Amino acid sequence: MFKKDNKDRVVNFIQGITLIFIWILAGSMTLLFINLVNISYQVNDHQSASIVISIIAVIIFWILAGILTYVFVGLHKHAGKEEQA
Repeated sequence: MFKKDNKDRVVNFIQGITLIFIWILAGSMTLLFINLVNISYQVNDHQSASIVISIIAVIIFWILAGILTYVFVGLHKHAGKEEQA
């Protein structure tokens, strides 16, 4: 069994912080766009534009967060197999 050195721990910590940040960002953007659609409804603005822009932006943020998570999890699984070999 190999011991992780400090460099690996720092990289894992930074990756974890990045994952937490991207999911907080995706959630925050979702809440922001829900709020913007609600405001556009209250002021009788054109909701179709607000809804379309919101849907596209939220989907992009969630897809990017998912891809980043997939890459980090895949890297950690691959690194675990490499250490065992």
